[in-house]
Amino acid sequence: MPLKTSYFKKELWKQGFRSSGWIGIAYFIGLLFVMPLMLVMWMTSPDSYWSKDEKLENLFYINGEFQLIFLMFIPVLAAIFTFRFMQVKGSSDFIHSLPLSRTQIFIQQYLMGLSMLLLPILVNGVILYIVQIGFQLQKMYTIADIGWWMFVSLVFALIIYSFACLIGVLTGLSTVQAGLTYIFLFFPIGIYLLLSFNLEFLLLGYSVGNQTEEFMTKLSPVMSLIEYVVMENDSIGLLWIYLGASIVFFLLSIYLYRIRDAEAANQALAFSIIKPIFRFGVTICFMLLGGVYFGFTQGSMLGWIIFGYIFGAFLGYTLAEMLIQKTWRVFPHYKGFLVYIGISMFLLISVAMDWYGYEKRIPNEVDIEGIYIDEINSGIFNMYYSNSDGDHPNIVDPALIKNVTTLHESIVQSDTIEYSLYQEYGEHSTEIDITYFLKNGKQMNRSYFIDDYRDLDEYLLPILESETYKLSGIDWLVKQDLEIAWLEGIKGSKEFTDKEFLQKLLDAVREDYRHASYEELRITNDGSFANFNFHFNNGDMFSLNIGPDFKNVIQILHEEGLDHLLPLDAEDYSMVAVTTSLDDYYEMYHVPYDEELKERWIIFEEESEIDNLLTLSDYENANQGIYIAFYDKQHDSFVFNKKVNREDLPDFVKSRLKEIE
Repeated sequence: MPLKTSYFKKELWKQGFRSSGWIGIAYFIGLLFVMPLMLVMWMTSPDSYWSKDEKLENLFYINGEFQLIFLMFIPVLAAIFTFRFMQVKGSSDFIHSLPLSRTQIFIQQYLMGLSMLLLPILVNGVILYIVQIGFQLQKMYTIADIGWWMFVSLVFALIIYSFACLIGVLTGLSTVQAGLTYIFLFFPIGIYLLLSFNLEFLLLGYSVGNQTEEFMTKLSPVMSLIEYVVMENDSIGLLWIYLGASIVFFLLSIYLYRIRDAEAANQALAFSIIKPIFRFGVTICFMLLGGVYFGFTQGSMLGWIIFGYIFGAFLGYTLAEMLIQKTWRVFPHYKGFLVYIGISMFLLISVAMDWYGYEKRIPNEVDIEGIYIDEINSGIFNMYYSNSDGDHPNIVDPALIKNVTTLHESIVQSDTIEYSLYQEYGEHSTEIDITYFLKNGKQMNRSYFIDDYRDLDEYLLPILESETYKLSGIDWLVKQDLEIAWLEGIKGSKEFTDKEFLQKLLDAVREDYRHASYEELRITNDGSFANFNFHFNNGDMFSLNIGPDFKNVIQILHEEGLDHLLPLDAEDYSMVAVTTSLDDYYEMYHVPYDEELKERWIIFEEESEIDNLLTLSDYENANQGIYIAFYDKQHDSFVFNKKVNREDLPDFVKSRLKEIE
């Protein structure tokens, strides 16, 4: 009678459980403590702020940080200890002497390690259901919530475990297996960041855009795991992709294990063909890291960046060679390094000299469907509060598209831009992000730091002050479901709920916002004259500063008898500071508290003097401009500032200017 060979070998499972079963037990106990037991403690504690009627967003809300740690480390541990026999010569010789094919051995070991991950999750899922029934927690979480938690946990445990098994087949040392597993799990986002930083050093205007960053993040299972656990991602499509990738890793591991030399135990890398890949991969990463380090520490000095590339490449090549050769005597093996440096320097020079035309490339207007443009530094246009984002254009008007391309041309031809990572913000500094949406479906992203936006006023202000652009940043003002508006004034606060008044308020804010200049909005955003918080019925909340130039809003508050909450009179201010020059725009915030700084300002505290200065007109483009800063009486905090012509100053100010000149 012919014998049949079974994939299930009882004695091997017993041996495997004795040597590595503690991992599954520890995982089960860990999950038990951080989830079901935590729920029981919530429900039995008299001081708990959780009630059984309060809905959890999902079950990762229960000690999610511990669940995240478990899913990041337990699958790797399971893979290391399950396949440890491959890394130890004695164990490898014993296992491979058994009357089993390599496919049978691998599948059995793989399933053994997988059971250490799946069983703790499944059993804890059952316990969560029992706790739900026992404590009547149906409103807190549902069976569907348990199923979603189990599915997400199983998928991420599976892909990390399968990938760690694949790395284990490729290596001959457990420490190398652990290290390479985490290196490659973070590799997509890590290499993306290194390349991005280096290209920002070398290319003016470099920007990869939101879509590329999101795509690279999804290539890293660990980063995606963080999104699911911490950021409450509920996308199921990515999970199915990860399941498919797990199957690919499993099949590839079986194939490689079948052709792996048994003598590869105790070798850093089990296959000779991957040694040059590993060697140059480590060299590239260290080279980019060296460029980033010296780029950050030495600024825009290309010589230091090149030194960082060479030093980093040398260090990376040396470390990789030491690991491969298992000795520090690697100096006879540097021929490959010289070839690598030659190729790298050629590529570096081609990028630094922009042989590919990246810096000068501007799309033709006829090819542009729309543009998203954002002025980042001041945040005065509240793009982060609006529905406007870099994935959709906020400019589609052909005339404004023409203005943007003209602005772009002037930027690349001017000397006002700096490399993105070397910015030092001053009073008139800003950062411009431009995303072109082309008719062929592609996008083109650029980002520029502008040292002084006034040098580009001719091209920039027509865009930033256009009604289309402004309203794209406050599109929420057209909402009709405003529930509450909350005014935070220097002298008090007030809540508004009357629907008629709320609509009048929104209309007034919209009108003042539309007619305000860029500089007026910039000053308003930096000051603390007053602030409105808007709460809508759908849960959205928006915040907006107003300033003394918001005449329509002030008029409405005056009609309601609430203008006393605003600092409109001299008696509302403790002092006014005047100076003829401003080294740093933000120094005016510190004048009341910095005695040394006060010596560069003239201080006026008399109510009559403050009243006179309040009446001065603000000229943002004033010649020989004088800066005037106002501070509230309650906190001595900066409220707003004006820039006025010297000839418009009252005599009591002119007579004291010599004190600071």
